[in-house]
Amino acid sequence: MSKYEITNQQYREFVNEGSQNLSKDEVEKVKVDSSGWKIKPYYGEPLKPDYFTHPAYNNYPVVNIPYDGALKYCSWLQQKIQKDNPGFIITVKLPSRLEWTYAAMGGRSDALYPWGGNYMRDKNGKFLCNFNHIDESAIVRNKQTGEPEIVKSLANHKHEFSTVNVGAYFPNDFGLYNMSGNAAEMTDSAGVCMGGSWQDFGGDVSVTSKGKYDKPSSSVGFRPIIIVKEISKN
Repeated sequence: MSKYEITNQQYREFVNEGSQNLSKDEVEKVKVDSSGWKIKPYYGEPLKPDYFTHPAYNNYPVVNIPYDGALKYCSWLQQKIQKDNPGFIITVKLPSRLEWTYAAMGGRSDALYPWGGNYMRDKNGKFLCNFNHIDESAIVRNKQTGEPEIVKSLANHKHEFSTVNVGAYFPNDFGLYNMSGNAAEMTDSAGVCMGGSWQDFGGDVSVTSKGKYDKPSSSVGFRPIIIVKEISKN
């Protein structure tokens, strides 16, 4: 599995090189839709013109891409790796939900989060992934029902402005970064993503957190898996 989420720089390379072999209609299907940064209640408008193209965001996860774009990227990468490894059969694809969850657990069979614990902070109080932090002051008790509620006007002011560098935070025991939060990651089932994103709250960025999308989104990216089979010499 890719160590990191696929970055803007990697996807730009694909668009610039790989799209030369695509039809006009196919090129349209792999384009980044930067209008996805027009989201409420987050102020993502400033990222619309620069996030995918500016060098400052080279190592940030590519988002706002269609499912077909991720598939075409995998096909393009497969051809590149296959060309350099003629003694092997190479397959590059999006992971299934089970494959993704297994990788996110990092070998820990009872892991709730990639780092293995059930808490969102380390021993020094620092957050362990990029997600939407709810400040304690935003949680109140409903006087009628006695149940906790969130004051929406306070709930969205303790998160990162958007995604972060794909190498941010610590990797899990398989060496994979940002399996929780940052960008939710596409699976081989169209419209299904895993792991939650920078927009999601702590309970929605676990190794089993399943999300849905129906169009390119500023919270959804991907990372492929590579299957390598040696060609028999007999």
